Amino acid sequence: MTLIRIIDDHALLRDTLAAWLQARGLRVDRVAGLAAAVLPPVPALVLVDLRLGGRIGAQEIGALRAALGVPVLVLAGAHGAGTAAALCAAGAEAVIGKTVPPAEILKAILALLPEAQRPRAPAPLSPREVEVLAGLAEGLSNKEIARELGLQEVTVKLHVQRLSRKLEARNRTHAALRGRDLGLV
Repeated sequence: MTLIRIIDDHALLRDTLAAWLQARGLRVDRVAGLAAAVLPPVPALVLVDLRLGGRIGAQEIGALRAALGVPVLVLAGAHGAGTAAALCAAGAEAVIGKTVPPAEILKAILALLPEAQRPRAPAPLSPREVEVLAGLAEGLSNKEIARELGLQEVTVKLHVQRLSRKLEARNRTHAALRGRDLGLV
């Protein structure tokens, strides 16, 4: 599974972003500084905070890129065009604002990963499975979904099991979240 390394000295941001990416099928490790960032295992991609330890400059980005040999994405709360250009010239693939929607960060990450390392798309869902998934996303119980769709509760349970398998979800809540993330509901 693909390893993404997040380098940020703010635990809340680091852990929240890691959890969000893990829910989307990526394996993530987190470190608080540049020294730990270059230790094995080598990740497929690195996300680094621009304000890490004060401020990351072109020299640090160049050293990080040289040490790991993988794409580097810089996350910045605020930056100018000159800063972004200097970081990209030093080896960063892109500079992304921390205010962009999380889906944009994921899109940037996936664009930098080789096709073989991207999370797999789920198996196609039947129209009925999409209806059951929509019920899950609304927080409905199996009984409520069955009543809405005119099905037996046991049939809904089977659909939930198939959805969980197809979406590689741990439970019904995870299936609903995966469905939303993938734009299925």
